[in-house]
Amino acid sequence: MCTRPGLFAAQCCLALAAAGGAAAARAQTASALAPPRTGFTVHWDFFASAQEAERLVAFALDNGAEVLNVVPPPHIWQDPASLAILRRIFALTAARGAGVVLSRIDGSSLADARGRRANWLYSNVLTERGRVPSGRPTPAFFLATVGKPDYERWLREETAYYAENFSGEPNLMAFGVGVFNEPFVSQRGSLLCFDATTDSYEIAQYTPYAAALWRGDLVRRFSGDVGALNRRYGTAFRSFNAVPMPANEHDRSFGDAGAAYLDFVSVINDWVVARVEECRSLWHARSKRPVPFVLQFSGYVPEKFEKGRPAFAALDIFDWMHRADALGLSVYTDCGYPDRGHASVAAMVNFTRLGLLEGKPVFVLEGGNECDGAILDAGELRFFATAARALFPATVIYEFLKTGYADAFATSDGKLVGPGFRTRPAALAAVRAALREAKETGAAGETVFVLDEPPGGRYDPEALAGRWRLMRAAMRRALTFVPEADLGALPEGSTLVVPSAARRAAVRELLAPRGVVVRGEEALRAPAKTN
Repeated sequence: MCTRPGLFAAQCCLALAAAGGAAAARAQTASALAPPRTGFTVHWDFFASAQEAERLVAFALDNGAEVLNVVPPPHIWQDPASLAILRRIFALTAARGAGVVLSRIDGSSLADARGRRANWLYSNVLTERGRVPSGRPTPAFFLATVGKPDYERWLREETAYYAENFSGEPNLMAFGVGVFNEPFVSQRGSLLCFDATTDSYEIAQYTPYAAALWRGDLVRRFSGDVGALNRRYGTAFRSFNAVPMPANEHDRSFGDAGAAYLDFVSVINDWVVARVEECRSLWHARSKRPVPFVLQFSGYVPEKFEKGRPAFAALDIFDWMHRADALGLSVYTDCGYPDRGHASVAAMVNFTRLGLLEGKPVFVLEGGNECDGAILDAGELRFFATAARALFPATVIYEFLKTGYADAFATSDGKLVGPGFRTRPAALAAVRAALREAKETGAAGETVFVLDEPPGGRYDPEALAGRWRLMRAAMRRALTFVPEADLGALPEGSTLVVPSAARRAAVRELLAPRGVVVRGEEALRAPAKTN
């Protein structure tokens, strides 16, 4: 098996291309011929009782849902009423031939006798805000996640429970939980947050938990030798406990702040990788049948890399994708962006094309249009429905099925069911039409492939600046980053950009038999082709 090989070991992938590549091509062709299942999100926050849940699911199915993205509450095994509802949802959908995706696992519980609704995860585990490098707390939506032992334990508990109790459901299509659903932007991940004082996205995890993770990594990295640490970072710390988390590549606490900051970002990356590996392995060890463990990204991730720091290259999302069974995507638009987020979503679609190369299913798990609430805008709705067409997705799911019990937004016109279960005919008709359009197939369009060259712990300012330029370029033209393990899957006649001049000749020789054109970064300075 070719798993993250070195450059010349990638020849094993090329040797298998005739067989494995053909199989992947057949899988992609089948995906292209099969339109996506379309449907809606059913979140526990949308209903207050078993009767309301059944009514909402019936409404979704009656209005064409072929799949539901279901968001149950945490620790459902301690909530018999919610557990019965979830089993009923599986029965109702199976009877109608509809699929189910389980994701997030962070819905609120049903109301108690006093009418109060609580959320176990946000009341017992993720209870503190994250912090930006200055030490200021993040906005309330961003929480302390990285390195928190209780959160790691919760991820394992939920993964094991659903593997043992729901993976055998014949209509379960995929499973994701917590940080694996939108690691950068959700409460469950909160990796990056925009800081107006630096005019940049920053790591949002400057917490005691991340500090302990950082110092523990330093002890292992330098084998307990603080002198070795001081030589690498140009510092004079007396102990590992005295080493702060670097704020950025200019932090004056470090003589070589660039190297220290890159190592810190790498620690965050390694925490995510460890969680993916741990929970994915646990899922498959306990599952009753092979259901994919999905890693879901927000469409807004590329914008965060574009407006973030070069060392964010150490957050190697393409390696994360390589480790997952399936990839998920959120396709939202928002009036808070000058272009409503279209460029970032388009870039993320192109990034996610890596899943097609690897023969993995890709799911549009949620999406819709926002402007201080769910809006109804024909143009934006069409963008949601068609943005991921190049991925031949297995699903296209609309988020805004119903108003939630705690909604406090300026508008909810894009939600199909309002308070009191009143159907909104205009929204229903527009969304159903958009989902019909989502089922139409189209050409994938051209992309330029880029060899993924993560820093690997080596601080090279020029290489990091080059990677940052590529991320910025991806907001303007179609780029798909490819790990070395997938070089053998590149389509014949495609173009591959290899940023490192030192490696370009060897890669060109390796891929010449497949007619892959290998070029340097200068190839991206030419105008992009329009499709």
